[in-house]
Amino acid sequence: MAKRMDIHQFTCIEELLDHPLYQAIRSFTDNHPQGGFFQSIPFYQFSRNLDESKPFLLVATEGERILGSVLGTIQSNGNGVKSWLSRRI
Repeated sequence: MAKRMDIHQFTCIEELLDHPLYQAIRSFTDNHPQGGFFQSIPFYQFSRNLDESKPFLLVATEGERILGSVLGTIQSNGNGVKSWLSRRI
């Protein structure tokens, strides 16, 4: 039987902090040999407090095993049409 990979998406820090895999995710991002500040939960917390920045975290799991993660930030300037036209990852 093939193993199943799940993708977890976090756009709210409270949801991440309350998730049953939070400690495993934190350990994975803090201890990965190719990890850095810009892929860490502290950066997620930092960027969510910036105006015009919406961070998101995607985590791939197989059961309770973390396979990988990516942290991104959607940035936009202004509001309305300007915000939509200026958005970027």
